[in-house]
Amino acid sequence: MRNRISQDGAMSGPSKELMAALRPHLGPVRHALHGMDPNELPPGLRKVAAYAGGRLPPPLLKRLITELDGNEWLRGKVGEEAGDHLDEVAAAFILRAEGWWMVIAGAAAAATAAEPAVDLRPEVERLEAKLGEAKRRIAELRSEKRAANDALKSARKGLKAQADHVEALHVVDALRREIAELEVALETERNERAGAEQRLDDVKRRRQKRAVRSSGQGKARAVGMRDPVATARRLDLQAAALAAAVRGEPGAAEADLPTAVRDSWELVLPAGIAPDGPEAVEWLVGVAAAVPVIVDGYNLTYLMNPDRFTTPETRKQLVADLERFLRHARSAHRIVLVFDSSEGGEPEPSLTAGGVEVFFATTADTADDEIVERVRSLGGRAVVFTNDRELRERVDEEGALALWGSAFVHWAAA
Repeated sequence: MRNRISQDGAMSGPSKELMAALRPHLGPVRHALHGMDPNELPPGLRKVAAYAGGRLPPPLLKRLITELDGNEWLRGKVGEEAGDHLDEVAAAFILRAEGWWMVIAGAAAAATAAEPAVDLRPEVERLEAKLGEAKRRIAELRSEKRAANDALKSARKGLKAQADHVEALHVVDALRREIAELEVALETERNERAGAEQRLDDVKRRRQKRAVRSSGQGKARAVGMRDPVATARRLDLQAAALAAAVRGEPGAAEADLPTAVRDSWELVLPAGIAPDGPEAVEWLVGVAAAVPVIVDGYNLTYLMNPDRFTTPETRKQLVADLERFLRHARSAHRIVLVFDSSEGGEPEPSLTAGGVEVFFATTADTADDEIVERVRSLGGRAVVFTNDRELRERVDEEGALALWGSAFVHWAAA
């Protein structure tokens, strides 16, 4: 038996073998409990006493044996009630005479030996089948795991491919933006190069024509000698120089006087000065000889104010800027401002208080034609301000120095 007997004779608890050994011998004990006063019974045995079935269920049997084993008073009471009805095994368990546990052990051994041998083969077969099914399921799960791992790897590759594709799209967009910026920069560079080439061509043509005239193929003509304004200013400066000489003061150097333009003087921009920059105007301000300056009126007013370039206010502003140019000029340049009468304006020419000649071309002739005719009448010894490329080429062919109108507008705005 698995039950241990304590020093006071009590068992540690009923085992399965003990319950099997005592079950056939407890009928008188149950009968005695049934005849006792319910109030005398322990609470745990009231269900046992009230049970009317033949064979006690294992929980009630275990409760009965446990209560009898631990309650000496109850064992004595049952012994009095059952008396001679107790057999040897029941009497040994209830009365606990010397060597009683040997009787109980023998009964338990006999009960165990009497139990029929249990054929465990069906259970073993069932468990082996269950084990085989478990192994098969494990193999299936491992296969599913491998498939899941393969699918996971494939999904990761797909995600990486998508990420690479998205990154490539970003790179392509960045390259497209960079290409667009480069195309804009290239177009700007082309425009600047075209302008530079045009200015270089202008300079080359002017130098070629100067070389032709210097070689005797063309006769140089004086510029400004027939201009009353330039002549008057020249006389004023000469009178001032004579007065200074009478007073004993140093006179102006011959190079500083606004003398007639010498035949050898060439209207060529110095190296490093572009015809479209305000430096060209500063150079003209400092030229020692008086030079006829012809201005394409509406071409410059358009650069000044595109929305109101034909209004009297804009024309007056251009006149004021030209008068300021004359005040700063070293020599008595003659300023001829030509407007196209087809754009509206006063048909009669006029001379402003500041010395600017304002002229309106007739409806039969455009301002461009008028400017070309004036340059031709001067033998090409003149300076023309215009942003009109065709007009610059025409006056350049006549020998004039063509400066950009934007050069004067920028100079005046500074």
